[in-house]
Amino acid sequence: MEKIRTERLAGWGEQAARSIPIKGGVSGRSAARRLSEAMGRVYERGKDPQAPAWYADNEYLARREGELALRALKAAGRLRRGPNGAALIDLCAHLVAAGPVTEERIGAFLTGARRADELPESEAALVGAGLRAAVLYALAEPDVDSAQAAELFTGLRTLADLDLTEALETSDPVDGLLRQDAVYPLMDEASRALYRTRVQRLAKKHGRTALEEAQAALDAGLHEYLFPPVERTGAWYIAARFGLTGCLAAAAGGLTGSACTALLTALPLSELVRVGLDSALLRLTPPRRLPRLALEDGLGPDGRTVCAVSALLTDDETGPRLARRLEQYKLANRDCGEQLLFALLADLPDAKDLPAPGGEARLRAVQKEIDGLNGTYGGGFYLLTRDLTWHAADHVYTPWERKRGAILELARHVQGRPCRLKCLAGDEAALRARYILCLDGDTRLVPGAARQLIGAAMHPLNTPLVEKGVVVRGHGVIHP
Repeated sequence: MEKIRTERLAGWGEQAARSIPIKGGVSGRSAARRLSEAMGRVYERGKDPQAPAWYADNEYLARREGELALRALKAAGRLRRGPNGAALIDLCAHLVAAGPVTEERIGAFLTGARRADELPESEAALVGAGLRAAVLYALAEPDVDSAQAAELFTGLRTLADLDLTEALETSDPVDGLLRQDAVYPLMDEASRALYRTRVQRLAKKHGRTALEEAQAALDAGLHEYLFPPVERTGAWYIAARFGLTGCLAAAAGGLTGSACTALLTALPLSELVRVGLDSALLRLTPPRRLPRLALEDGLGPDGRTVCAVSALLTDDETGPRLARRLEQYKLANRDCGEQLLFALLADLPDAKDLPAPGGEARLRAVQKEIDGLNGTYGGGFYLLTRDLTWHAADHVYTPWERKRGAILELARHVQGRPCRLKCLAGDEAALRARYILCLDGDTRLVPGAARQLIGAAMHPLNTPLVEKGVVVRGHGVIHP
């Protein structure tokens, strides 16, 4: 066919999308089998001495990109059916037939195509695989000459290095409309895709176009419209656990004719019921990814966070080792910027008498390490500890409530409220934060993890709304 100039590709894409009749569905595995057959024909041409040399020279490229497309299609689930199989691949074939495959041309073509066809988000994620498949189908044709083979293999090489995220988003009219919301453009790519998927599902439910549904969502308040608050299940969980435990314990007592048996079996039965309920909930409740802000420029003042490691200084090496761990966390999460602080909540072990043996020396050793980190990085590191208190039941001096108590005291401190913590290193006046990221001494904070967790906490849907001391919307605690 005649090659289409780039400036005309949007119109061509719209025309191509309108020309493809949708006839039910086809499985991703079926599309993968058809692609696998085409790949076999491409490999056979590479062995044919009469075929263009491009086939033999680029077999590795065809094999590598074809395998990527196969994996994506096999995992795709249900796709819309077109005249030749998956409608998405039929659409991509129109672009491949129209000339060179470049990032600019892909974007222009998709902009037009999505005016005529509200491409489901699940299929939009497969455009890269669809384009690879369309190129390989073209290469499998028996009449491809050397100039055509060169263009097709060049397109396949372009796809190998191309990130289609921007082209897919800028070509999506729904994305363009949702960007009128102040928060939507600040979210990460996966969260924006989650919103667009939700718009498409609600549009289908309400009998509207996706654009109409997106506008309705904006008018009504985007985030709450798309993801209305759900009823908390905690009370039901507790009722189910204790109800089942009571029934089982009563049954045990009835079988043995002894009320004592019912009482003795209640505790172990409660744990068995808990394990069973947890297992059932994990199997029956699908995981849901929390939307999050991208925080591409790091944490702003609204995201100021203290990353706190709570630990007992059980020996002379524990404190310095954990101070070095804080430095590793700092380096691994530099993308958060200066609004991410690091604190070691260092408690001394239980002691029969005060002062605790060796306690002061251990605190001085870790204090020296934290002071060194502040000198190296210009601040942002803290050493916090508490006095041991007498626990009459065990006849020892002990840290109040151990880790839980240390975190509660830190929460008071970062809010400027009175607490039992003593700051032995770091600028105490600057230790204010909106969030606390709690870690154990053996936890690893991998690169990017802090920014993702804080980005989730800062999203409007996850911000906790507290009424009468109870979180009724959002999340007070987020666990990875």
